[in-house]
Order: sequence, then C-alpha cells, then structure tokens
Amino acid sequence: MIPLVLIRHGPTDWTAAGRLQGRVDQPLSEAGRERLRALTLPDDLRTWEWISSPLSRAIETAIILRGFVERLEPALIERDAGAFEGLTRDELDAEVRRLSLRDGLDWCPPGGESPRAVMARLKAFLPTLIKPTVAVTHRGVIEAALALSTGWDYTGPPPVRLKPGVALRFAVTGANLVYEGPVG
Repeated sequence: MIPLVLIRHGPTDWTAAGRLQGRVDQPLSEAGRERLRALTLPDDLRTWEWISSPLSRAIETAIILRGFVERLEPALIERDAGAFEGLTRDELDAEVRRLSLRDGLDWCPPGGESPRAVMARLKAFLPTLIKPTVAVTHRGVIEAALALSTGWDYTGPPPVRLKPGVALRFAVTGANLVYEGPVG
C-alpha cells in the first residue's frame, strides 16, 4: 500500500464569496495564505513526494506548506463546473440542487464534468503512485476519492467535512483507495 495524503487548497476570494470555482484559475486570497501559514503538518510528510493540480491556488498552497512542488499532475485538476463556474450556491436554484442530489454520481452541470468522470480520472491516476505522496488538489477530487474509498454516492453530504486546507490520509493499492482519516 502506498500512503497518499490529499490536501484541499487554501481559500480564495471566491471561496469566501461561496462561488463555484471549478477550473477558473483563482489565486489564494491573502486570508487563505495566512490560514495556510498557520497549519502544522506532520514532519514526515515533508519527506514525501509533493504533487499538485496545475491550478495556481493548489500550486501556491503546496509552496506555502512545503516550499516547492515536485511536479504538476493534470489528473488532480478540479471538477469542471461548466456553466455553473462563477455562480454562488445561492444563485443555483433549489431545483438544480435537488437534481444534483437525485442523480448522485451522474449529475453533470451543463458543459461540465460528473462526479463519476472525476472518479474515473482519479482511478486511472492512482496506479502511477510509487512512493508516499502528498497531493494538493480540490474539493471535487477529494470528494471523488471519498466516493471511491467509502462507497459514498453523492446523494447526501460527503462523509468528511472538506474545508479549505483539510488534509486526509488514504492508502493506495493499484487503482483501489482506502480512506484512513484526517491528518493530524
């Protein structure tokens, strides 16, 4: 089993405003940078390989937490929110939210990506890991990891609260993922 820690990037101005970022390349907010500087991670994680989504908010999170990123990984990019990128959750009407819960893994915003598609992308990436890895990524990718490892089907809230900066520990065997709990 290969140890894997997934870290959600720090907050952006859009995070604070409740906007869906998707693939829009928003930088960290100053408050987000300060919040990350206050985080303490176990020392052993600093010796692991650190990879990041190619979006700047994830790269900057890794740099703040470790000082550098060893490589960028396209499979870690955020779920594409399609036509909903930039909208607040309040701007999405109740019917859209209701449909997303009913359709679970197959719900897809117009022009976007379904949770099942993100899970497939992540499942294809997992066998490439050969040593303990810290991956700085996004809520949508971490949700996909939780779905793969716990059987969560997206029809209710995720089994873990996914605040910005959260770090979760997993174990990888081939394309299989086991959720082990929060780091800390």
